[in-house]
Amino acid sequence: MIIKLLKTIVPVTQKEGGPITLGLSNNTLYYLKANIVPIGAESEKQSECIIKIVNVSDFSQETQHRFFKKDVCKFPIKNFTSYAEDFCICGLGYNFPNYNNNPKFLFLELTYIRDDLIDNLKTSKEKKEDLYLIIDRYLNDDFKGVISDISIFGEYIAKEIAKKKNHLIKDFRTAVNILVSVKMSKRTKINYNYIGSLLWPLYYVRNQKLHPYHKIEFNRNTANICFNNLSEIMRYISENGIKF
Repeated sequence: MIIKLLKTIVPVTQKEGGPITLGLSNNTLYYLKANIVPIGAESEKQSECIIKIVNVSDFSQETQHRFFKKDVCKFPIKNFTSYAEDFCICGLGYNFPNYNNNPKFLFLELTYIRDDLIDNLKTSKEKKEDLYLIIDRYLNDDFKGVISDISIFGEYIAKEIAKKKNHLIKDFRTAVNILVSVKMSKRTKINYNYIGSLLWPLYYVRNQKLHPYHKIEFNRNTANICFNNLSEIMRYISENGIKF
C-alpha cells in the first residue's frame, strides 16, 4: 500500500548538505521521516534541522520542513512544474541552523501511499478511510495502534471473502479455516488459499493482543509483519477486482 522512495543515512559534518535527487509526482501526499542522531551530547536546539525539497525545473517551487531529533511530516506536492507529465525532478537538501561542528547522522525516509491501489478497491468509502488511517499510524510509528487496527480490518476481510464460499461464519478463526481449506481448481477465480495464508498471522496476533498473558511483543517487528501481510492482501484484492 506504500512505496518507499528514499531510505538513507547521511553523515553530517557541516552546516548544509545535499542535494539528493528525487523523482516526485504532482498531486501526491508524501511522508518524510527524519531522525537526527548526534555523536556526543547535544541540545535539541543544536539538533534543529531544516529539510528543503526544491523543484529542479523551477527553483522558486519548494517545500520546507523543520525537524528536532526524530519526527514525521506529511506534505503534498501540488502544482510543481513537471519535467514530464506529472513527474518532477527535485533535490532534497538539509540545513542545521545551529550547527556546532559536532558530527551527527541524519536518517531520512521518504514514502508515499499507493492511492491507485486503494481507489480501485471495490469496497465502501468508510473502509478506504480505515486503510488510510492504518497507513498513517504505521508511518508515524504508532505500532500498538496499527496492530489493533489491522487486527480488526483483517477479521472483516476474512469474513467477507469467506462468505463467497460459505455463509456460516462465526468468527475470525472460522473464516480463515474456510479460506485455507477451499479446494482450488483451474476454474477458481480467487486464490482463497493465498488470502487465508496471509490472514493467519493477523489472526494469531489479534488473539495474542486480546490474551492477558500474551507471548509476543507488539513492537515494530510485529507491526511490520501485520502491515506487509495486509498490504499484499489489498494488492491482490485490488488487482483482481474482488468486492468486499
